[in-house]
Amino acid sequence: MIVHSLGPGVAQDARYKKWAARFPAHVRHMVSAPEYVPDNNPFQRHLRIHAAMHAISPHTYILPQATDKAELPLHTFLDSKNLVAPKSMMMYDIEPEPKLDESMVTQLLTAEQMLAKVDDVTPPSPHPNDGDDLVVCPIGTGSSVPSTYRNVSSNIVSVKGFGGIVLDCGESTVSQLKRFLGFPRRNYANTRIQQSYTEFLKTLKLLYVSHMHADHHLGAIQLLHEWNQATQMMDPKPRLSVLAPARFWAWLEDFSGVQDLGLDRLDFISCSDIRLIDPTAKIPIKENQKYRTAVTKLKSDLGLVDILTCGVIHCPWAYGLSLTHYTGWKLVYSGDTRPCANLVTLGRAGDKPPTVLLHEATLPDYLHVDAVAKRHSTVSEAVAMALGMGAENLLLTHFSQRCLDLPRWTTANIEAVKVARYGYVASASTSVGSSVDDVEDSATELDVDDDDIDAGAGVDFGHVNDLETYGQDVAEQTDAPNAALNAVLGNLKIASAFDMSAYAPRDIK
Repeated sequence: MIVHSLGPGVAQDARYKKWAARFPAHVRHMVSAPEYVPDNNPFQRHLRIHAAMHAISPHTYILPQATDKAELPLHTFLDSKNLVAPKSMMMYDIEPEPKLDESMVTQLLTAEQMLAKVDDVTPPSPHPNDGDDLVVCPIGTGSSVPSTYRNVSSNIVSVKGFGGIVLDCGESTVSQLKRFLGFPRRNYANTRIQQSYTEFLKTLKLLYVSHMHADHHLGAIQLLHEWNQATQMMDPKPRLSVLAPARFWAWLEDFSGVQDLGLDRLDFISCSDIRLIDPTAKIPIKENQKYRTAVTKLKSDLGLVDILTCGVIHCPWAYGLSLTHYTGWKLVYSGDTRPCANLVTLGRAGDKPPTVLLHEATLPDYLHVDAVAKRHSTVSEAVAMALGMGAENLLLTHFSQRCLDLPRWTTANIEAVKVARYGYVASASTSVGSSVDDVEDSATELDVDDDDIDAGAGVDFGHVNDLETYGQDVAEQTDAPNAALNAVLGNLKIASAFDMSAYAPRDIK
């Protein structure tokens, strides 16, 4: 057997066909080329969830691109009866005799075929995209490692009239993006971002990496490599801004020795160099002329009036991000963090609350002890952070792969977080917990090395010395009546993100 593992177009080259025809007639040819293999989606459980959610909200939960039909029939490659196309789970046995084994091959359905089996799916109503200046698309919404149901962290942002942003880029982000946007042709099921994957790369303006954990940056190598390939023939050649911890650039330089990433066309900005360091004066570090020029270009590329970072509590060199656009919206992204006073200050900067807060909610409330130990937020803590900033909309993401149930928050657990509510003087009746000053003070109780915390970071570890008792309290709490919970939430709207979904502010309810 000859396995032809080929890139696009190679199997149609007359020279290659002539070479393949020279083999004896009894030789079998497995043709693994894009033209001859259907673009099936092998992740069927993940796809079933997508199809079910799409049936409920088709404009938010985008059907991934897939097809069960090949572009060309196999006989157009060779005039032979011994042609075979590879299938998912197909095996080749060496012993006791060489043969193809298809016993594990199952039928792969497309999302459309899954939906066709459901009787009560109603066609989607029109959902024009014209009014959406900001569309946030969580591409991967799980933490740590990929699972059957969620990939690891990645998000894209479409800024109308300007281009795209990638917020974190875990492994397999490129594969997710190709199914979400469509490759090589546009995914016409995606009415929210009307670009193919290649078109998105050509208009990409910013890659942001919040910290140096692999589930947030390991996919960046492939993304940058394909961005470089997609744009190197453009005239003029576009440049891409990369905002990340300084160590990320050192990693890219090392890797560029074995793969061309287009480093000569990347404008790197260290997160620490645009960090909000004076909460009172709201003055970021912008002393270096090189970074000042790069930041000015980035603002112009995306129509931003401000872009700031802040240190958060998770690992060394972990940051949150704030983007403020001239049209009026403001997006804040937490990255991975415990409840953090710095992030609240960042959200409040400029006296403009976030239009959308994209915040991690790794663990349910009853696993608060684990959240403290691993420096992540619980669901109720994420809600409290949104209330502290006065956010209009909260989009929860970065869920633990071991927690498959829908996220739930409670009044008692929200109020246990020491973050003053935006727009109020902290008091027993107008705050979520106590004041921001208390949050800052509690950082001194942490049993961690100074190098693990960015300068000025503050965190609510008020229960750090009584974790066992607090964990029991959380486990025993029941939710307050809906009226009481609604009173705490006020006008805050909350949505729980799922992979390859799309949210404009009006979609969060």
